[in-house]
Amino acid sequence: MKQKFLFSLLSSFLLISSLSAQSENDTTTADVKSRSSITPPTIGLGAGLISFYGDLRDYEYGNPFVGNPVYEFYVHQPILDYLSINLYYMFGKMRVEERRIERNLNFESTIRSSGLSLEYNFGNFINPKRSFSPFITAGIEMLEFNSKTDILNSSGSAYNYWSDGTIRNLPENSPGAEFAVEIQRDYIYETDIREARFDGRGLYPERSLGIPIGIGGNLKITNQINFRLASTFHFTFTDMIDGVDRNSLERVGSDRANANNDYFLATTVSLTYNFRKVDTEPDYDDEVIDFYAYDPSDYDEDGVIDFIDKCPNTPLGVEVDTLGCPIDSDGDGLADYLDEEVNSLGTTVNAKGVYLTDAMIYESYLKYSDTSGEFADVVSKNFTGNTALKSRFRINVGAYKVGDQPENIESLLNLPDLITEMQDSMVIYSVGNLNDLKDVVKRKAELANQGLSPTIEEKTTNSNYINAGERVNELKPEGIPTSELENSDKVVFRVQLGAFKTQPDMKFFKNTSNLIVLESGGLFRYYSGAFDNFQEAAEHKVKMAVRGFEGSFVTPFKGGEKVTLQSVGVKSIQQSPLIGN
Repeated sequence: MKQKFLFSLLSSFLLISSLSAQSENDTTTADVKSRSSITPPTIGLGAGLISFYGDLRDYEYGNPFVGNPVYEFYVHQPILDYLSINLYYMFGKMRVEERRIERNLNFESTIRSSGLSLEYNFGNFINPKRSFSPFITAGIEMLEFNSKTDILNSSGSAYNYWSDGTIRNLPENSPGAEFAVEIQRDYIYETDIREARFDGRGLYPERSLGIPIGIGGNLKITNQINFRLASTFHFTFTDMIDGVDRNSLERVGSDRANANNDYFLATTVSLTYNFRKVDTEPDYDDEVIDFYAYDPSDYDEDGVIDFIDKCPNTPLGVEVDTLGCPIDSDGDGLADYLDEEVNSLGTTVNAKGVYLTDAMIYESYLKYSDTSGEFADVVSKNFTGNTALKSRFRINVGAYKVGDQPENIESLLNLPDLITEMQDSMVIYSVGNLNDLKDVVKRKAELANQGLSPTIEEKTTNSNYINAGERVNELKPEGIPTSELENSDKVVFRVQLGAFKTQPDMKFFKNTSNLIVLESGGLFRYYSGAFDNFQEAAEHKVKMAVRGFEGSFVTPFKGGEKVTLQSVGVKSIQQSPLIGN
């Protein structure tokens, strides 16, 4: 029965191999060429456990993970992508102890086997780049064994197994059994089973052919090192490894041996190393890659997909090159759509792409090395923390002690660009914040035309303002008649945020536009904004109310005086409790 099963299994394996080989022959010519070269071999060294299945302990099934140590060495030679030849050598010891009422037998045998097997790894069905590769294997081997048994102790006395479980120096049914003494086994297998000629048997051969059939798997660790687990049944053509066969009568008692040949199972783990050359990374320089197959999206719609777009946020409609970056015709580093001089004479340009002439470079140097303030861009920041304003000049329209209200306060509030600044114990009222002296002179003339006494001041390098001098203050605006200068008939709408007995923390007014603080009569009055129409002022008032200034209201100034909303054309229907009066 077992021989029929073995024959069927081997036939099935050979059939699968032939079908796979036929399928391999039908592959492309390129694959055939790639296999025309000889693949270098793989060597392996492993260890494991060997379990015996024979006449001894036939009433129990052996555990494949419990047994005696076994070692193996093999050379693995691929012949196809899915089929290999293994040449191996294995050695180890098998030991079996059977202790029961019917019989008490034992043996120890040194096993050596070498053989040749075919290994099929399903490579024509599963991914060739797999990390784990299962396999099945079958072959033929030559087996050699040398079996011995332990039937004598160190004193040469035979072991007599009594029914009470003891071992004594006399048989249990012998005439002098009452004088028998208990002895212990020494587990030294001193008696050669073949040389003992049990059952009158002659010297039988201690070698046999075998058929190894197994399964297992290879786990890839590196390109050249694998971890291998295999479990192989070795079906032999001998029944004498344990020294007992179907014809044995001596030592077996009433329990006869089975009718099968002996076989064993070897379960091993090993490390393998292959000698094939490890391929380097392929050179893709000449390979044409279809980037659209990966991701065809084009975020900035410039015609260059995001996968290769080096400037993925180009503004819509701007002409780009093949890499998706805006065209720079003159190569000055500034794209044409930002360049104020598309065809510059050279690459030495300013931030706007304009070519820097010698005169421009010289002026830049003077500004860099300036210590007089002539070329400096002075920055002024008011006490509210608003964004800084570039200025070199300002026009002082009054300086008063803290707590003193200017007599012409309403005239000052009629100025849309009025700024107040706390300096020591003084409040400075100024307008202008200009950088061009011509504009400063014109603005000063307008203020003088409104009845004020303006004085032009210039900012020094230490950020302090000083009188610009009589020469500057005596300048007149060129080419502008006095009749065309702005006068006080213009209406300025401001929003009064509130009047407070104690000055609030200035953080509540942070980022409040055109903030003016007046202190008089024990009250601090805060004004915000300067608008030339009521609608914008009303919207600003609503914003201030939403921010928490619920008592704020719109106040107009005209002709240097505070006036009513009705007097400047604001209809009653436009007003509401939310806006004010």
